[in-house]
Amino acid sequence: DMKKIKHTNRATRTVTVNTKPKDWQEAKGYIVSLGIVDSVAEAEAYQFYNYWESLDWTRKGGKIKNWKAVMNNWLDKKFNQNK
Repeated sequence: DMKKIKHTNRATRTVTVNTKPKDWQEAKGYIVSLGIVDSVAEAEAYQFYNYWESLDWTRKGGKIKNWKAVMNNWLDKKFNQNK
């Protein structure tokens, strides 16, 4: 997604906002880049993507601004819940 942001005393510029991955495979690629094995990454990416897609990528009444941060929290809760 692209958003235009206007800064005081500066020109308007366009920035990329990571509101959501384009599909669950992009989420899988991100998980794999974190060093998680492919089979686990595929299952987690699929669950993550479908869960947030069903919520229209919103949390607490607002759109998610950075899906990778949400993914990091998702994985942290999933894999570090017993620590």
